[in-house]
Amino acid sequence: MTGALRPLVASDSARVRAFLSRNPDRDVYLCGLVWRFGVVLPSGAGQLLGWFRADELRGVFLHSAVAVLACEDEAGVDAFAAWTADHLETLPLLQAISPDAMVGRFTDQLAAAGRLPPLRLERRHMPIMRLERSQFVVLEELEPPVAPARMRNATEAEYELVREACRAVTIEELSIDPDDLDPAAFRTALTRRVRAGREYIWTHAGTLRFRAALSAATPECALVEGVYTPPGERGNGYGTAGMHGLCERLLRFHRRVVLFVGAENEGAQRLYRRLGFRAFGEYRATYFEAPAP
Repeated sequence: MTGALRPLVASDSARVRAFLSRNPDRDVYLCGLVWRFGVVLPSGAGQLLGWFRADELRGVFLHSAVAVLACEDEAGVDAFAAWTADHLETLPLLQAISPDAMVGRFTDQLAAAGRLPPLRLERRHMPIMRLERSQFVVLEELEPPVAPARMRNATEAEYELVREACRAVTIEELSIDPDDLDPAAFRTALTRRVRAGREYIWTHAGTLRFRAALSAATPECALVEGVYTPPGERGNGYGTAGMHGLCERLLRFHRRVVLFVGAENEGAQRLYRRLGFRAFGEYRATYFEAPAP
């Protein structure tokens, strides 16, 4: 049985929502895009593609500088790799992030076709962790105890404070300075998050203690990224307190919180498990060198 890969259109909306609802935690980023914009994305956000077999939707992909895959049908992943390869001249691929097996096959197909961009960094087998409302550990039960964090949304006046934290966590985790890649895109994306109330911080006497961002959200799930405590503030329980305060806020509006964590970052995994997070799958994040201007 052959299949077809094509751009999704408004009339596909019901099928796309039904397909993504099967794995609302695993596919939270795509769910968040569709929840906010529908299946036809605004200019500059990329394009959603669907993989169909006999008119049944079997996969959804985001075709942009960041490739995101939700497809367990290997033929669909192969078709998306071929589509990406055909459009590399007009839309360079900078990152692929999705379930580990999907990204592995996607990059293997690009490599086999001689179209894989130069690798900059690859993080395999990253646990994807989920916190249900019913599993959330209340602050009073944490041992050793921590004081409550005063988490809040960052304001536009605090842009530079947030920018430095966002830049620092990217350098620390990925050895990539976003100012060296595309500072204008970095500034635009961060400004949008601040204005949308998706940057969360905890400060004391003007000093940052904790920062995290919301990168996707639906009523089912909130995806957290960029969890960061400045080096000079570590060892005081601020990471645990800040993450607890953030989850407490998010779980008022979302049924669960999801995040990815590096396979080697055992300290962060312990912190998340302490709050009630549990791993339920593995992701892979692959970063590519930007093409020369």
